[in-house]
Amino acid sequence: MVIGLFLNASAVTYYAIAGSLINYGRTFVSLVTDTLYPSATRMDAQQDLKGLRELQIVGTQIALAVAVPVCLASCSWESNSSRCGWGSLMRPVRYFSSC
Repeated sequence: MVIGLFLNASAVTYYAIAGSLINYGRTFVSLVTDTLYPSATRMDAQQDLKGLRELQIVGTQIALAVAVPVCLASCSWESNSSRCGWGSLMRPVRYFSSC
């Protein structure tokens, strides 16, 4: 909404697409790591601190294993899009003549 105050509707589209792609990645990582909550709750109820530490390490490894390919794919898409002509559409635009 704030972006829309300063840019025209066609420029806002790129921010909306990027925002939705980020949300897809965030949702995917969250779905994978949410499966660990029941185990963490059980270990906390049993005061199993060693198990909680190990679960935290495993959860971090799983989150990285899911998030890193998503990030690499998005970086790859960005570099491919600039080669396919999208780069010219996504270049910074000067909207104020005094800048």
